Amino acid sequence: MWREIKVLLVDDNEQRRHDMKVILDFLGEEAIVAGTTDWRREAEGKIEDSTEISAVFLGDSHSLALGDVIEGLLSWDKGIPLLYMGDSGLPETLAEPVRRALLANVEMPPSYNKLLDSLHRCQVYREQYTHNRSRGERREVQLFRSLVGTSRQIQHVRELIMQVADKDVSVMIQGESGTGKEVVARNLHYHSHRRAKPFVPVNCGAIPAELLESELFGHEKGAFTGAINSRPGRFEMAEGETLFLDEIGDMPLNMQVKILRVLQEHTFERVGSNKTINANVRIIAATHKNLEKMIEDGTFREDLYYRLNVFPIDMPSLRERVEDLPLLLNELISRLENEKRGSIRFNSAAIMSLCRHDWHGNVRELANLVERLAILHPYGVIGVNELPKKFRHVDDNDESNPVPVVTDVNPVDGLAGIDSPALLPVNGLDLKEYLQDLECSLIQQALDDGNSVWVVGDIHGHLETFEALIERLNLSVGSQPIYQKKNPRKYWPSPLGDHVICLGDLIDRGPDSLGVLKLVEGSENIHSIRGNHDEMLRLSVSPKHGKMMKSWLKYGGVETLTSFSEDAGAQVEIARRWLPLIESLPTEIVLRDHRLVHGGYDLSKTLEDQNNQDRMWSRGIFQAKAPVDDERQIIVGHTTVQALLGPEAEGIWSSELMLADGRPAVLGIDTGVFMADEARPRLTALNLQDSEVRSQSRVERTVGAPA
Repeated sequence: MWREIKVLLVDDNEQRRHDMKVILDFLGEEAIVAGTTDWRREAEGKIEDSTEISAVFLGDSHSLALGDVIEGLLSWDKGIPLLYMGDSGLPETLAEPVRRALLANVEMPPSYNKLLDSLHRCQVYREQYTHNRSRGERREVQLFRSLVGTSRQIQHVRELIMQVADKDVSVMIQGESGTGKEVVARNLHYHSHRRAKPFVPVNCGAIPAELLESELFGHEKGAFTGAINSRPGRFEMAEGETLFLDEIGDMPLNMQVKILRVLQEHTFERVGSNKTINANVRIIAATHKNLEKMIEDGTFREDLYYRLNVFPIDMPSLRERVEDLPLLLNELISRLENEKRGSIRFNSAAIMSLCRHDWHGNVRELANLVERLAILHPYGVIGVNELPKKFRHVDDNDESNPVPVVTDVNPVDGLAGIDSPALLPVNGLDLKEYLQDLECSLIQQALDDGNSVWVVGDIHGHLETFEALIERLNLSVGSQPIYQKKNPRKYWPSPLGDHVICLGDLIDRGPDSLGVLKLVEGSENIHSIRGNHDEMLRLSVSPKHGKMMKSWLKYGGVETLTSFSEDAGAQVEIARRWLPLIESLPTEIVLRDHRLVHGGYDLSKTLEDQNNQDRMWSRGIFQAKAPVDDERQIIVGHTTVQALLGPEAEGIWSSELMLADGRPAVLGIDTGVFMADEARPRLTALNLQDSEVRSQSRVERTVGAPA
């Protein structure tokens, strides 16, 4: 075996327990044998810590339900690997989260190879869990900067980046021109341990062949005509960093030999020097050419190809992921708006026409088209007639006719609500609404896939409490530092990993509203709806409004402005920078079984007639005597539990009105983290999968008082 491990056998079948121990003894593995009622006593009597157990073989349970045994093992050690070896298979009544905790089924009697494979899987799982736990996260779910899209192809690219980013191996990125190969390379660097150092790009096709050697390796003074000074090359400049060799297919054969030597020996010499220099450089290469054909033609070295192609990543063309086109359009338009270069919108017929284009220039061609149209039609709505002729693939009258199914668009498998090709609306596509719906779809997919989705009550500027709650829940939400991002919610959420949904009131009353806004903006899987306090900021500092400043300052605006800046003259200006984020937040998130809203609903109106102000301010939902139009459970913040149940109340508020499936029709989870003078100020989270409630006490000194 790879190393000696300890195995825990938990089985009420004594004969199978004995047989399995004999097998493990033969393999040289130490086994602790016990029944389902005494396994913990037996294990703790022979080991000092649960992490010494590398695998648990779980068999029949005669006195306890199998699910209870599994939950007991996971409560003892959340990262313990579980293998099932029952003869009759898993009970059908076993809950899905418990069922997913089992890594594999071991058939009895086990085959040698399958048993070794199962033990190896357990060992890898244990080591990976321990590694990730030490980093404060359960999964390596990270942000992918500028890598826009939700298609299966682009999700696969993200998975590959995640797997190789922190490994010091050469990566070869192949794909057509304009697909975003450098974006992938920068993400690989950004998510590696070299991210603190610069990313050094070199376009091998843009540098003359006679100068390429000097550019890469540097030269000494007098090495050739014009070398009046010594100069370090890109390899030397990239010491300890990442070197990106773009268009590696254009590199001359004589330079390929020298690059090969650097990869093999990790050393090089400057031109005109015999001094050997060590090279601690990670190489990422990219090309749009077919290198295997070039090898056959003798224009690219086969040995260099295999050195560079340790981990290949193929970038899909835009026509292969055309379902991402609306998201890409939104991203490109947002960049134009943030750079003050105008804005445009596309109607449904125009988007359908673009979906049918071949896109030989891929995303770069799409970006050029958007920029061109923004110049030609500033702040206009682009229809088919406004598109350049080569992009017109539908008739002009299609703009007023019902839009047919786009047959050549591949659906996004697994996304709830969009499992079939989209029918674009006749009157054009509201990208903001479309993206909000897609965000809900991704959250629903995360729920369906068994990932954690927690709803958090009103944060009110208590950043440390919020972060402590995320840490306590051991969530991986893709949080990254903010690097002067101007575009709110620039990074699109992923259905992978855990999700946190904030019920609004991100700001006011607490000491670090700015930090909360930065965390929400910079985390791909932290979502938020807009609360009344967020709305008060918008109505107070927006140039269009400015009529609510006095009221806002009374109810927490002072603390918010103080967190923005100590300079009173800069506070309002900084606040205005966050208006795009505030305005981008929806006032409700609707999932299959839940409605998430800050205030509630106006009971005198139907759901279709509710407006933003109703959803942010209403409290009538707490007096509801009948379900509100549908059978979804409503989860709200806005009103503290102490105000509903008294100052000594703990936990969440639950309505007496029940839905048909037995759930309370309304849950209130604002437990009052801002309440400085109450005995139990808490920030509360609710798990949407099993209604588990967790809370975190305030960890910093709160500024301000309850309103």
